[in-house]
Amino acid sequence: MRYAGFAKDWDYRQIKEWYQKYKKGLEKFGLTELQFIHTLRDGKPIGESRLGRLRSGWSCPNYQAPKNKLVLMSDVKLLKNFWNKGHGTEAMRAIVRFVFTQTKTDLLLVPPHKENLPAIRVYEKAGFKRTRGIGWHYHMIFRMNRKDFIEMEKR
Repeated sequence: MRYAGFAKDWDYRQIKEWYQKYKKGLEKFGLTELQFIHTLRDGKPIGESRLGRLRSGWSCPNYQAPKNKLVLMSDVKLLKNFWNKGHGTEAMRAIVRFVFTQTKTDLLLVPPHKENLPAIRVYEKAGFKRTRGIGWHYHMIFRMNRKDFIEMEKR
C-alpha cells in the first residue's frame, strides 16, 4: 500500500473502519463497485481489483472525465511474491475485457502513483494511454475508451 497514500500499517479494525466510511461515501453518490479476486489456475488468490463508477464529469487536476458518459475506474493489487511475473498484466487485461464486453462503459480509467513504475508498465501493456491528469496523492490518470479496446482486439 506504499503508493496508495494510506493503510500502510493498519490493523484489521482500522481497515474495517476505513472501508465502512468508503462505502458510505459511495452510497452518498448512489455509486457501487465490484471487487475481483485474482487467482492462479489452481484457485490460489494472489490479489484483487476494484471496479467503480465515477460521477458524471468527475475531475482531478488537469483531467476531467466526460459528462453524461459511463466512466469506471479500476486498479490491480497483487501480493508481492507474484509481482513481475505477468500476473498484473493478465489481471488488468481480464478487467478490460469484462468492462468492454459485459458493460456499456464508455471510458475506463486507472490511477497509478507516478512513482509506481511496475504498475504503469502493467497498464501500458494492457493498452491504457496516459493523460495529463494528476489525481490525489500524486496518482496519474491513464485511460482506455471503447474505441481503443475495439482497435486493440483487432490486432
